[in-house]
Amino acid sequence: MDQFLLKSVTAISESKLSPREYTSRAWKSYPPCCHGSVPRSIGRLIHLRFLNLSTNFLSGEVPNVGVLSTFKINSFVGNLDLCGTQVRKICRGSLGFPAVLPNSGNEDPPVGLALLVILSLIWVYLLSRKGRRLSDRYSKIDKPLVQDAGTKLISFHGNLPYTSHEIIKRLELLDEEDVIGSGGFGTVFKMVMDDSNVFSVKRIDRILQGSDQTLEKELELLGTIKHINLVNLRGYCRFPSTKLLIYDYLSLGSLDSYLHDVYSFGVLLLELVTGKRPTDASFVMKGLHIVGWMNTLMGENRLEEIVDRNCDNMDVESVEAILDIASMCTSAEPEKRPTMKRVLQMLEEVMSPCPSDFYESHSE
Repeated sequence: MDQFLLKSVTAISESKLSPREYTSRAWKSYPPCCHGSVPRSIGRLIHLRFLNLSTNFLSGEVPNVGVLSTFKINSFVGNLDLCGTQVRKICRGSLGFPAVLPNSGNEDPPVGLALLVILSLIWVYLLSRKGRRLSDRYSKIDKPLVQDAGTKLISFHGNLPYTSHEIIKRLELLDEEDVIGSGGFGTVFKMVMDDSNVFSVKRIDRILQGSDQTLEKELELLGTIKHINLVNLRGYCRFPSTKLLIYDYLSLGSLDSYLHDVYSFGVLLLELVTGKRPTDASFVMKGLHIVGWMNTLMGENRLEEIVDRNCDNMDVESVEAILDIASMCTSAEPEKRPTMKRVLQMLEEVMSPCPSDFYESHSE
C-alpha cells in the first residue's frame, strides 16, 4: 500500500495541474483507500506543492524530511493514527515515553529525555545533601550498645557530656525508688550520673501501636527548640519495650505543685462559699482579689456579705469554719499555711456532728 501511495503522489507531483484543479479531481479520483505509513520517499519529491492524504487509514509517524516537512495538518486530517510534527501529535515509543518531539527534524536521541535524566540526578544530589545536613543536626547512635540490638540513643545538639554506654547503664538502673512523679502518659524518674549531675527521665507508658516513627519525628523537632520557659529535651532512648525521654532536672519541683497547692485549694474553698470568681468584677474594681476581699470583710465582721446568698440554709458555724480554713490556706506567709493532710483533718472535723469541736481543737 505504501508503494501505491508513493506512485500516486509521484504522478500527481509530475503533473501540471494547479492545486485547485487537482483538488477538484482528487476527490473524484481518490476515495479513501490507503493503509499503512506515509512513505519517507515522498519527501524527495521536490516538485510536490500540494498534498492531501486526508480521510485515509494511515498510521505511524509522518516523516519530517524534505517537502513533507512543509505540509501542515490540513494535509493529513482524518488519519487518527498518524503522529509527528505536521499533525501536532507526539509519537510515543513502546514504553510510553515520547519518541518524537515537536520541531525535531532529525533522528538523534530526544533532548528532553536527556534533560529529564539530568534533572533527576540533580534532585537526588539535593536530597542527599539535605540528608547530610539533618544527620549533622542530630548526634545519632544506632548501634547494639547493649545486648539487644533494638536499643537506640539519640542526643540533641551533642550536649550530653557522657558516652552512650554510661547513659544507657544509668537508665537500666532506674527503679521505683527513683520515681519523682507520674502523669497521664508516663512516669518521671530522677537519674543521677557519676559526676553528681542530675537529669529527669520520663518513661512513656502510653503509646499507640505503629506510631513509633511519628513519635521520633516529633521528639527530634522538640529537641531543636530552646526557650527560657521550656525544659530542655536532651535526648531520648528507645528500648525494645519502652521509650525514655531525658530532660534537664528542675530542683524546685514541677509546675503541677505550684498550680495545685494549699493556696489554690484555699481559693477554691472561697469560690464555693462566696459564689464568686477569683477575679470577680465586684472587688477587682476596688483593686482587690478574692483573698484580700475576704480578709477585709472578715476583719469588719461582715460575714453575711461574704457568703453566697444561695447558702442561706447552711449552718453558720460550719460556714465560718470553712472560711477560717480558707484564710489559713491563703495566708500571706507560706510557712503558716497548713499541709493538705491537716486541711483534710480540719474539714472532717467541720463535717462531724459537733462543729464546735473544730474551734476547740483549733484554739489549742
